[in-house]
Amino acid sequence: MRTMAVVRWLLLLALACLAGFTWWKLGPTAETTAQGPDRYYCPMHPEIRSPNPGTCPICFMSLEPIPPSGGMDHAMPHPSGPPPAPSAMPAADVMLTLERRQSIGLATAAATKKKVARELRLPAVLEAPESAISEVRVRSAGFVEQVAPIETGAKVKAGEALLWVYSPDILRTQQELLTARALSSGGAPAVHDDAEMVDAAKTRLELLGVGRGVSNQVLAKGKSVRAIPVSAPKTGIVTARNVSLGAYVTPETMLFQITDLSTLWVSATAETADVALLAPKTRARFESRRGTAIDVEALLVEPRVAARTRTATVRFLAKNDDASLLPGDIGEVVVPTTDEEQVVVPRDAVVDTGAQTYVFVEKSPGRFTPRAITAGPIVGNDRIVKSGVEPGEAIVVRGAFLLDSESRLQGALAPSMDKAP
Repeated sequence: MRTMAVVRWLLLLALACLAGFTWWKLGPTAETTAQGPDRYYCPMHPEIRSPNPGTCPICFMSLEPIPPSGGMDHAMPHPSGPPPAPSAMPAADVMLTLERRQSIGLATAAATKKKVARELRLPAVLEAPESAISEVRVRSAGFVEQVAPIETGAKVKAGEALLWVYSPDILRTQQELLTARALSSGGAPAVHDDAEMVDAAKTRLELLGVGRGVSNQVLAKGKSVRAIPVSAPKTGIVTARNVSLGAYVTPETMLFQITDLSTLWVSATAETADVALLAPKTRARFESRRGTAIDVEALLVEPRVAARTRTATVRFLAKNDDASLLPGDIGEVVVPTTDEEQVVVPRDAVVDTGAQTYVFVEKSPGRFTPRAITAGPIVGNDRIVKSGVEPGEAIVVRGAFLLDSESRLQGALAPSMDKAP
């Protein structure tokens, strides 16, 4: 029991010493706070203030002088009221000592005016023009008796025979043609104009898809042709094949699809702000992912904007005589713009909140002021500034976002400072 009593008194003595040390450490700060105006504060905990230099009791950082800018006077009560909206531009200047600047790694650079050669790069995809697609069909029902050895992807020429079809209607019309020619050459008295009957029979054959060459062949040989060839309407690539030997085909059946790839569309996606630079006849260059490049020309800017992406489609026309480009290939359209002298700053110097765009300008050594600007497009590592900054002004290029936080904090404290007695 005696030992426990001694331990108990030792614990009480230790607690008393700890309480005395705490009062000695924190008591003078609270006392001096009431004795005079606050002149120092903790940058990490702005509610900690003192009229004398010292350390923060929370993070033990050295207290720094309260900057006089942004409406901060010496009678500074604790902050109250809601902070400014995140999208609003901070209105308070920020004063930083050299030690503070070095600790946050803040750096500045001068705004410059130089010629900017901007390239507008648009993602694009190759497409076959709608007018380049043609279909091969028969005009009279019949049976496929022969098919040329042509597969999908093969190149065909205009007039090349793709298949041969036996059609009873075409065969009957050929017999009518031979009968009309026989009447015109015989000695029997003509009841009708026989020459007109021959021409009418040729016309009916043409309407059934039989060319004049076959009609002349029938007249020359004096007998009808059983299977009529069906030819390609234009030169191109076979992009679809839907025919087999012995099949019964009708005018509703698409037998072949042929696409002329001598010209292609390059459909590029552009932001609405860049559409003004893409007028018809604008010269550009398409660079595919396969390493192929070709000159293109703007043909049409579609008069609509996609609701989800807020982008517009611009069509460029590309010559493809050597068939080096294929539909479905992706790449970029590079549109060069004229070289103009522009005021530029490093792209990291611009603080863009969506509602406001601004930079921090060093007005005097250690004093930084937020300034609203009208920002242009990004060119490489620079950003064009249309207004708000003059060449030669010192702009914060590293540490701007930390400076923005400090400026907003001081801007939030400024209204309460103005109400201080």
